[in-house]
Amino acid sequence: FITESGETIDHLRLRYEHVGLPGQPLVVVCHALTGNHLTYGTDAQPGWWREIIDGGYIPVHDYQFLTFNV
Repeated sequence: FITESGETIDHLRLRYEHVGLPGQPLVVVCHALTGNHLTYGTDAQPGWWREIIDGGYIPVHDYQFLTFNV
């Protein structure tokens, strides 16, 4: 990956998670201090918004979520 200043970053690895139904409004989340890319996650490794999503505040069947690390 070549940065805007011309520096090269070898082996840049971007991780992301996409959950929700295609065609629904997309919520794009770039984490700040969470340490990973998991908004929803799995039962074994729940994401950091899972309680909000499962709790019905932002229903996963009404939205899609795209989360990535930086």
